[in-house]
Amino acid sequence: LELIELNEIKAIPALIISDQIDYYEELKSALEEAGIEKKNDIYVVHAIAPPYRNLTENRIVGLVDLIGIGDESCEVCYDINQNKIIVERFGVVITNEISYDVSSSDAQDLIKKYNITKVPMILLSPDASTYPTLSQAWDSVGVVEDDGWLVMTKPDILGTYKDLTTGKVMAQQDEQ
Repeated sequence: LELIELNEIKAIPALIISDQIDYYEELKSALEEAGIEKKNDIYVVHAIAPPYRNLTENRIVGLVDLIGIGDESCEVCYDINQNKIIVERFGVVITNEISYDVSSSDAQDLIKKYNITKVPMILLSPDASTYPTLSQAWDSVGVVEDDGWLVMTKPDILGTYKDLTTGKVMAQQDEQ
């Protein structure tokens, strides 16, 4: 606890390295190039990738809920599990996963709340935004709502989907 306070560590895990590493020029240079400064004769490397514990808020950051909405009646629509696989490739840690059929009341509530017009699709809880590479890529498939939830708006990128506005099943080539 003393090291955490002395070195103003705000997130863990953190790596504390003694200045003995200065004997290794390459490692010392790498720390300096990464912008890690020596303070109180030690180097502190803070958690840079989620999940990590934010000590200021006393919570784990980067644990993500995934909600999938599909249409069981659409046998030719792409498999919604593709979404989860892609999200996990970005290093996202999914801790809770829920799937709804478009006909369920829970799905209908989400469809209204987020103006969802195409399925299958996914929603990701706000902590998904703590993953920099996912955040950069998300613009090409969805939006971040005012409440922080990431909402997929372009499932057509992955394959055949159902347009909830028209009720039609659409293949990628149908849009061209």
